[in-house]
Amino acid sequence: MSTPDHTEQHRTWHAPIPESGRFEREVGIDDDLVSGELLDNLTSTPLGRLLRIISHLPEIRQEKVVAVRRQIDRDEYALNENLDAALDRVLEELIAEE
Repeated sequence: MSTPDHTEQHRTWHAPIPESGRFEREVGIDDDLVSGELLDNLTSTPLGRLLRIISHLPEIRQEKVVAVRRQIDRDEYALNENLDAALDRVLEELIAEE
């Protein structure tokens, strides 16, 4: 008596891999419209303008970060005044762009 071959039933299904090798869904026309509207809304709001300013800031200068951390550890850094000054600069840039 022969046993039935069930190997076909137990194979693992593998999703097709796109040519790019990434698993991304294709973007359609509707997605492009939604993305465009999102970008328009972001650039016309205060939060959007702030995000744009932040995106144009220079990369972190590690030596400055280390120096400030040392000052904070030694209680030599005026955190409140420096934070106020930084926020003032950001707000001034936001106001100047309008």
